[in-house]
Amino acid sequence: MEDESRSLIDSISKGDLVNPINYEEWINQKSKLILECDPHNDLMLFPSNDVEVKTVSKKFRTGNNVIPGSATEFNSDNPHVYDSVRTTTQDWCVVERRFDGKLATTQNEEVNGSLAEHKYEIDLDPKSIVSDEEREYLENCQDQRASFASLSEDSFDISEGDNTMLNYLKDYTLPKIKVTDNTNKMHRSFGRPYSLFSLFQNPHTFNLEKSAECRKRPVVPCEHEKPYRIMVTCTKLEMVPAIEPFYATMALYDVKLKKKISETLHFDLNSDEMLKKSKKKLDFEVETRGTSAIFSITEPNADMFILIRLEKTLQKDELSDCFEPYTKDTDNPKVVHKNNMAAEDFCSRLGRYRMPYLWVGINVERAIRGGDALFIDDATDYRYSDNSYKDNHHHGNSGSYKSNQDSSDNLDNASLNSMPFSARFPSMDKKSRLGTISNHSSYERLDSREEAKTRIINLTSFTAKKGSVFKIFKQELEHMTDEDLCKYMLEINMKKNSTYKKLKFLPINLQLEIEPPDYSNSAVLTPSLRKVLPYNPKADASESERWKYPVRELEEFPGREVYMPYHEYKNFLYVYPLNLNFNNRTGSSRNIMCKVQLMEGENNPLTCIYGKSTSSKLVSEVTTCVQYHNKTPDFYEEVKVELPPYLSKNHHLLFKFYHIVCQNPKPGDKQKTEKEILIGVTWLPLRHTQTNKNNYTDDVLALALGEHKFPVCTDIPKKDYHLISPKQVKLPSVTWVDDHKDLFHFRVSAVSSVHQQDEKLNDFTRCFYKYTCPSIRKEDVPNVEIELKSSIIGLEKAGNVEIVRHLYLTLDRLFILLVKSSHSSKGGRSLEHTKSLFIPKTAGRPVFISAISKMLLV
Repeated sequence: MEDESRSLIDSISKGDLVNPINYEEWINQKSKLILECDPHNDLMLFPSNDVEVKTVSKKFRTGNNVIPGSATEFNSDNPHVYDSVRTTTQDWCVVERRFDGKLATTQNEEVNGSLAEHKYEIDLDPKSIVSDEEREYLENCQDQRASFASLSEDSFDISEGDNTMLNYLKDYTLPKIKVTDNTNKMHRSFGRPYSLFSLFQNPHTFNLEKSAECRKRPVVPCEHEKPYRIMVTCTKLEMVPAIEPFYATMALYDVKLKKKISETLHFDLNSDEMLKKSKKKLDFEVETRGTSAIFSITEPNADMFILIRLEKTLQKDELSDCFEPYTKDTDNPKVVHKNNMAAEDFCSRLGRYRMPYLWVGINVERAIRGGDALFIDDATDYRYSDNSYKDNHHHGNSGSYKSNQDSSDNLDNASLNSMPFSARFPSMDKKSRLGTISNHSSYERLDSREEAKTRIINLTSFTAKKGSVFKIFKQELEHMTDEDLCKYMLEINMKKNSTYKKLKFLPINLQLEIEPPDYSNSAVLTPSLRKVLPYNPKADASESERWKYPVRELEEFPGREVYMPYHEYKNFLYVYPLNLNFNNRTGSSRNIMCKVQLMEGENNPLTCIYGKSTSSKLVSEVTTCVQYHNKTPDFYEEVKVELPPYLSKNHHLLFKFYHIVCQNPKPGDKQKTEKEILIGVTWLPLRHTQTNKNNYTDDVLALALGEHKFPVCTDIPKKDYHLISPKQVKLPSVTWVDDHKDLFHFRVSAVSSVHQQDEKLNDFTRCFYKYTCPSIRKEDVPNVEIELKSSIIGLEKAGNVEIVRHLYLTLDRLFILLVKSSHSSKGGRSLEHTKSLFIPKTAGRPVFISAISKMLLV
C-alpha cells in the first residue's frame, strides 16, 4: 500500500496544479440513503433556508426619484435608456445568509480557562531550561557580560591618575551597551502576542464582524454624501444711486486649476418697482427667486474663489460711459434725475437684453477664517462691525466728495485713494477703522505657491460668517473669459503681482453670509429644482414671504476624479458659448447676441432649458449678454439643459446670432423697427451616426461633447439640415460667412446617468444589445460574437470614472452575459467565442473576470 501511494505521488509533477474537490458535486454523488443515515448529515448539507432574497426600498432625498414619464416606458429603438432609468429607480434586491452569524465554533470554558500562559525562552532564567553543562557555560558568558553592563559611574575612580581606558568605557562604551540592550529588548517584544492561546477566539468575547472568517454585511448603496458643503447667501446688493436693475451670477472656481468647479446660480435682489422699469413680467416661479446657493466641495483648498458677476440692462454706450452715473455728481439731484430718466428710457426699450458690467472674486478660505471682511485690499477695504455701514451711505450722503476727473476711466486705485476716507465710507471714521484692524493673522499674505498648497480649509466645524464687499471691478471686454478672471483672482490670492491693482472699480455694498447648510430648517432645492425633504421655510419669515427664498444646491464639477456611482436620475447638458469672430462679415453685426435652443426637428424648440433669475423654471431659449459695438465678442454664460430621456437624430442644439438695434428709430422713419436682426446660424447634432470597421452603421450612444469650432451660415437652411453637421459638409445653396471658416467656438459637457461618456463603455453597450435584444437578429450583424468579446476586453481600457459612475448597469449586463453563455447555441449557431469570455483555455483569468476586477478595484 505504501509503495502504491509513493508511486502515485511520484507520478504527479510538482508543477501540476491540483484542483480542489468540488464539494457540491461530491455531495450529489452520494446516495440520499447514505446522507440520511449519516448522524452528521446536518454538517454535510447546506441548510435549505440559508439564503434569503428580499427587497429593500431605495431611499431618495426628495422622497421619490422624479423622472420624465416617457423614460419609464420601454423603447425598442433605444433600450439602453430604459435600463439606465430602471437601474436608478428600482428597489434593491438583497441576498442575505441567515446563518452568517452562527459560524463560530463552541469551546469548553473550563478548558479555555486552564490554558497555560505562553512564555518566551529569551525571557526565562537559563538555569530552568538547559542541562548542567550548558548552564555552566551560560553562567560564564553572562558573568562576563555583566562585568561590563553593570559598570556605573560610581565604579570609576580616576582621581589617582589619568586612565584612558576607563574614561573611554565610561564616556562611550557603557552608554552604547545600554542603548543596544534597550533596542534589542524593544525589537524582541515587537509583534509578540501576550499569550499564544489569545490567538484562539474565546466564544464569550468572539466578535463576528471583526472575525476574519466572516464577510462584512454589505452596506445598502446610497447617494454620495458630499464631504463638505457651504451655503452662500447674498443679502444685499446696492449701488448709489439706485437707478436701474442689476442681475448677478455666482459660481465657485479653483483658480489654481483655472477651472469652474460648480454650476452657476442666477439671482437678483431687484424690487418689483425696479423690475417694472425693464418691462419684466412678474409672473415668475419662486424657485428662480432664491439668492442662496449650496456648494458641494470634494477637495477644499486655499485656491477656491466665489466669482460674482454683475450684469445691467443694455444701453447704447460704451462700457466706460456706463460708469459715469455712479462716479460723477452723485449728490446733485438734477444729475441724478437726468440719469434716472435715461435709465428708464433704455430699460423700457432694451429691458430684455443685458450687458456685462462688473465682477468680484471672494476667497473662500479668507472669508471663512477671517470674519467680517470678505475682500481685503490694503488701501481700501477694512473689517467692520455689523452696524458700521449705515443706511445713510446708500441715500446720497456719500457724495460729499466730488470727482474732478473728466472720465470714469480714471477711476482707479490712485484716484479712489485720494478721496477722503469719510467720503468713501462716512460711517467709519479713522478711529473706528484703526480699532477694527487688530488681528492680522487671518489675513497673512500667501507669499508662495508652496505655502498655498499647504493651506487646508476647515469646512467641518466653521461658524457662520457675515461680511461685505466694498469694491467691485469693471468688466474689461478683452478679459472676459474664466481663464482671465482666474488669473486676476490668483494674483489677488498671492498678492505678488500688481496687475490686478490696475483694474478700475466702483464702490458697492454687497453683503454676503457664508455658513454650513442647515437642511432641517431650510427650503432646499436640488440641482433639478426638486424639493429636498424636509422642505422647511425660514422660521422668521412672514406668511407672504416664507416660500420666497428657497436655497438651491449647485451641481459640482470636481477638480479631481471622484469615484461614485449614479444613485439618482440625472440628465443635464451644459452648453458654454465661448467666442465668435465676425470681423469679415459685412453689414450690421456689432451688437451681437447668441440665442441657444434645443430643437426636435426644424420648428419644435423644447422647453427644457433652466431659466435665469426671476423667470420660469424651464424656458425654450436662453440668450447671452450683448457687448456694444464688438464684432468678436467673448461669452461666459452657462446654459443648463434638462435633456429628454430619449434622443433621436432630430435633436440638436441651435445657435442663432442677432444684431441688437440699440438706437431709437427716427420719427416718420419707415425702416423696420425690430430690435433683433438675424445675422448667423449654426447647429450641433446631439447624436450622429458612424460606420464601423465592418461597414455597418451604428447609432452612437455618446453625446457630442467637448469643444467645437463650427462655421456659421447667414440663415437657417432648408429641411433636414440638422441631420448633417455643418463642420463636415458644406451644404449647397447655403451662404456661409467667411467662406465656411470656423468662426464660432463653444463647449458642451454633461452630467448624465443615461449617456455614457466613454468610447469603450459605449462599444460594450452596443454589442450587448446586438446580442441580447430580441428585436435585433444575430444574422443581421456578422461576427457579433467577436465584436462582443472585443468590447468586453476593451472595458479594461475604459476610463475609471465612467466605469464607476455606471457600475450597477455594467455589472448587470456582464452577469446577464454570464448566464447566457451557458446556452450552447442561439439561432442554430455555436457560441464558441462567447464561451471563451468566461472559460480560459490557458493559464490566467477569463476576460469576464478581468473586466469585473477592473471595475471593482478602481
